[in-house]
Amino acid sequence: RDFVAMVVSTGIGGGIVSDGRLLDGRLGNAGHVGHVVVEPDGRRCACGGRGCLEAEASGSAIAEATGAPAAEAPPDVVERCGRLVGRAVASVANLLDLDLAVVAGSVALGFGQPFFEAAQDEVSARACLDFSSETRVLPAGRGGQAPLVGAGAVGWRGLSGERADRRAGTVRRGPAPAAGRCRGRERSWSGRACGRWRGGPRCGRRRRGGGGGG
Repeated sequence: RDFVAMVVSTGIGGGIVSDGRLLDGRLGNAGHVGHVVVEPDGRRCACGGRGCLEAEASGSAIAEATGAPAAEAPPDVVERCGRLVGRAVASVANLLDLDLAVVAGSVALGFGQPFFEAAQDEVSARACLDFSSETRVLPAGRGGQAPLVGAGAVGWRGLSGERADRRAGTVRRGPAPAAGRCRGRERSWSGRACGRWRGGPRCGRRRRGGGGGG
């Protein structure tokens, strides 16, 4: 019920499940583990930072650094990739009280046991708090299909949530507005001009189903 799922492939991404729920974050970007910094003075990342996990251990980064595809990486590169992934996992485990990292992706699964052993060794060395010291790093059980299964599950969750909202009469279109007076220039969820103090007791934006009061 509490774990981080990662894909180490051309790029590196992930998702975090806490208490059985997928964390979305403010804009839906929670779990962007590829941009955990693992080498403070490392390679420049596409995001503009330096030393991000993706800039150091992704398939693209390995190919750029070695001049060969990640599948042809020598043992020391495989070990380093696993170690850096383990470093990121340790940080996430310490931060979020997780004890499991499930890793998929062509690079991680292609590197196999040496990668996972290096990752586990790094986690064991760096996740030393009482609640994180037993953190495990395991290959995804569904292999290369894991990202597709996960994407499908997220899509289904979205559809199921929308159906539930419709049954409860709470579907809204777009994010909830900030407080302020509409002054007739903005519209309530019902589509009618409001003009009242936004978010106040008679504001249509506060009503379930988005109807009336606008």
